[in-house]
Amino acid sequence: MWGKDTGLTENRIWSQIAEDLGSDALKQIVGQRNLLWIRASRHSGVSGPVHRLPLHACAYRTILNTPVPFEDDQPRFQKFGKQGVYSCFTTPENHPNEQYASLESWPRIPTRPFSSIVVCPINGYFPVPQRVVLAEAECGLPVASLQVLNQNTRDIKYNFTVCLHKPLFEVGLKDVPRLLEWIAVNRVFGGEHFVIYTLPSTDEIRKYLQPLVASGLLEIHLFDMVVPAKEKNEYHNQKVAINECMYRHMYTSKRLVMIDFDEFPTPHSKDNWQDLINTSPCAKESTVYFRNRFFPMQLTGINVSRSDILVTALEKNLQSNESFKCPVRSKVIINPRHVHICTVHYVHKYIRGITRTRKCCMPEDLGHLHHYRTWGEFTQEKTTAADGLVTDHRMWHFESKIIESVREVYKIQNMTAAKAAWCSHGNCVEV
Repeated sequence: MWGKDTGLTENRIWSQIAEDLGSDALKQIVGQRNLLWIRASRHSGVSGPVHRLPLHACAYRTILNTPVPFEDDQPRFQKFGKQGVYSCFTTPENHPNEQYASLESWPRIPTRPFSSIVVCPINGYFPVPQRVVLAEAECGLPVASLQVLNQNTRDIKYNFTVCLHKPLFEVGLKDVPRLLEWIAVNRVFGGEHFVIYTLPSTDEIRKYLQPLVASGLLEIHLFDMVVPAKEKNEYHNQKVAINECMYRHMYTSKRLVMIDFDEFPTPHSKDNWQDLINTSPCAKESTVYFRNRFFPMQLTGINVSRSDILVTALEKNLQSNESFKCPVRSKVIINPRHVHICTVHYVHKYIRGITRTRKCCMPEDLGHLHHYRTWGEFTQEKTTAADGLVTDHRMWHFESKIIESVREVYKIQNMTAAKAAWCSHGNCVEV
């Protein structure tokens, strides 16, 4: 959650209630669990306006008397009990309000933490709260007190923000070139801003990539989830990172691209995402699904690019002809203002009242996801169509732009791009 400074603190608000209603009336309020409205009267010896008070004053009092754990705008990993309770308050007019709801939980997976979405609905007439507080019981101690950032006050800055849709895990400085290529290539297609998450175990990358952060091209957040030393599963709270990025940039970007750093939603009929979507059957939809095609990394491409710079997307051109139906292994580009909950391969829930919710799968001949990873049982000795492979040279159409973008990204980072393997004898020509 995030912060919008209204100039009010919880203690000041509580003190204001006490001042308005009097200490005796205040004691009565605290002792009642289901009080909605209090009108001061001659019975309490206090006169004044109608005040809207929390449904569960005991929980509200506990929250106000508990020190605030977090004051920054970084994502936080928070463990919960079996029951989750949240509180939403306050308003600039000093009218406290508190609401409760259970968690929307994903099925537990024993090998890793699971994700829960806490939804805090606020009536249209009610101002954005200053803080959201999470507790394990209605009158229990808060486990988190999180500021709310009202992103709706910001102007949209980007057409496309690209979210790395899981925290970096078991990734080191040796993998930085892969991240830089991910930024450079997707930048050619229209990515203007990139967001990634690190864990404490991978935070050296956040520190190392500060030149890109300073340029405004990259945004990095430390997700303070400690993963057990022997854990090898890389999908820790992936849905949390996805939705954190979505809500963080809901009002800063027209569309969000949710992908991993070996994935590139590649236009095949146009030169960029904007033109591709606008001229496709998905032009007016809230979500565009890109069907997945694997480019097996264990294979060497055929008639590879003659660029002097090593770019995986230009060198790997053997594609598996295995096609997946949406949303299986698909990745999405979404209008974040229409989406309530997004998952890895599809949108789970839309904002109420949004009508453009049908699943729109981008036709493969117009564009699809290029996914570069080790895949299948393919070997270099069998690389024909009969072996389940086809040659795809679409990336070559963007070669000059990709090389230029790679050089620019490396320059910002004060690094030199690796030379292509065929340049080992110094006889290559720069493109």
